[in-house]
Formats: sequence, structure tokens, C-alpha cells
Amino acid sequence: MEIVERQPFLDTLNELLVNIQSQALSSQLVLVNGEAGIGKTSLARHFTQNAGAPVLWGMCDPLTTPRPLAPLLDILEQTGSELLHMLESSADRFPVFSGFLNELRQKSSTTIVVFEDVHWADSATLDLIKYLGRRIQQTSSLMILT
Repeated sequence: MEIVERQPFLDTLNELLVNIQSQALSSQLVLVNGEAGIGKTSLARHFTQNAGAPVLWGMCDPLTTPRPLAPLLDILEQTGSELLHMLESSADRFPVFSGFLNELRQKSSTTIVVFEDVHWADSATLDLIKYLGRRIQQTSSLMILT
């Protein structure tokens, strides 16, 4: 699929990724924003498909009652992480937050983490974004929020 008029944004994301991989830049959190339908998800998908780096992708849904920590649940289901059981069986989310951060720290290569449609995020997901955002530099990650 061709992305029209988005090359400068792709170049910026690629430059960030290369600089994180080479350790010329610490990990980053990037917000891709714009009007509904402008192509934020298409941009993120195109970038991640061509980045050559592992991708963890989770989504927020436009539900009347949002699923708590939906993007994290999506990612934990994809990876088969032990944290999934921990999250499902505990009311305390902060050990899961720190566990996810530790998993990112232990990755052998730079990882791209995408949380899609954060404007639909529940308060727990917003807490997770704040938690990771303050600590993302402890990892080798590029976190993209759309």
C-alpha cells in the first residue's frame, strides 16, 4: 500500500528508530495525532511493517465501557506473557506495569510498541502510558501512540 504525503513523518519515525538502535538517542514516546480518518493507523502500520524491528501492537476500542488496559491485554495475549495471568488475577496493576517495563528492558533488540486510538483509552491505560512514558528511557523502545 502506498502512503501519500506521509514521507516526512515516516522519515522522522525511521530516524528515531535508527538513533535508538545505535544508542545515539534514548528511547522515545511519539504521539501521532490528527483528525479521524486522516491515516494515523495507516502511517503506524506502514512504518512498523517496514521497520525491521519487533512490534508489540495493542488497541483501545470505542466501547461505552472501555476494557481496562485493552492495549496491554492485546500485547500480552500476542506474546503469551506470564503477566497476562497476573493481570487477570490481581486487582493491583502496578506490578503488571513494572513487569511489562521489565520485559521491555530485557528485549535484545529495539522494540516498537504501538498503542492505537488512545483517545478511547480507559483511565488504567492512561495510567500505564504515564508510567511507561516516565520510564521508557530505561528500555530500548520506540513507543507510538495514535
